[in-house]
Amino acid sequence: MRYDINIKDIFERAGSHLIQILLKKKVKKIQRLPQEIQVVKQIRPDFLAIIESDEGKFIIQIEFQAQNDMTIPERMFLTFSLLSMKYRLPVEQFVLWIGKGKCKIPNYFEVSSFYTRVHHTYKIIDMRQISPEIFLKTNKPQIILLSILCKTDDKNILAKKIITKLLKLRIPKKDLLNYLLNLEVLGQLRNLKIDFKEVIRGMGTDLKVDIRKLWSYQEGKKEGRREGRREGFEEGIEKGMQEGIKKGRQEGIEKGMQEGIKKGRQEGLRRGLYEAIVLDLELKFGKKALSLVGRIKDIEDVSELRRLKKEVLRAKTLEEFIKAINGKS
Repeated sequence: MRYDINIKDIFERAGSHLIQILLKKKVKKIQRLPQEIQVVKQIRPDFLAIIESDEGKFIIQIEFQAQNDMTIPERMFLTFSLLSMKYRLPVEQFVLWIGKGKCKIPNYFEVSSFYTRVHHTYKIIDMRQISPEIFLKTNKPQIILLSILCKTDDKNILAKKIITKLLKLRIPKKDLLNYLLNLEVLGQLRNLKIDFKEVIRGMGTDLKVDIRKLWSYQEGKKEGRREGRREGFEEGIEKGMQEGIKKGRQEGIEKGMQEGIKKGRQEGLRRGLYEAIVLDLELKFGKKALSLVGRIKDIEDVSELRRLKKEVLRAKTLEEFIKAINGKS
């Protein structure tokens, strides 16, 4: 409107004097800023919804935070302002802390100057203060998984409860494996290394899921092989050095070390294959397969162990695998 333009023009001319009157301070310098403020930053809340309840209609915003990001307070205030202007509804904000350590993020945003002060608050909830039973009571797998982030004295016992509840829902095999993968990821947020092998063994149930696809299983398997190689390597070097020293000649020492290193590598590989076969047997056929451990342990030929490793994966029954051992061992 022309009226608004005239008013702005009048104040524009009286700007410096008006500022000093408002501030009641002597101003040394005035640097004008553009009168248009363009906001182009895109904000993506983790969860945003309009809620209708007996108290009325309002907006709820939930952020899931695993890191102590000190920009959160400012972002919460900015989001609150934008949501309030856009929807003209009350806004309730929550930050759910799912990190490993203590949450150090303030639950408020505050800024002030001479005459203006902003103090915006929101609620921060540590998931470890919530009982897992609240989530375990539901029949929605995604909600049940969140209980791993809650208060617990024994992560494996809690994981057992979660898996038991998922099994009761009769979830398809493919989906169940995905939920176990998600459970593993959520556990890592709390630095919880879930021993799925121990959990499933303690449940006394035949879980129709190949847990060898889980990250923890793969890492455990690699670690077992590395440890076997390391121990065999060190044992071989020590044995070789002792043999060389006993001969009392430098040639003996060098030869002994080389032989020891060779034997150590071979022994490490043999031990790693042995542990992998035993683990696969137990997971695939249960504890009854452990009766074969003695026979497998006596096998020195690495190529034979490699063959048996493939036979474990190929065999559909324990009897088929026993035939493979009897065929060549």
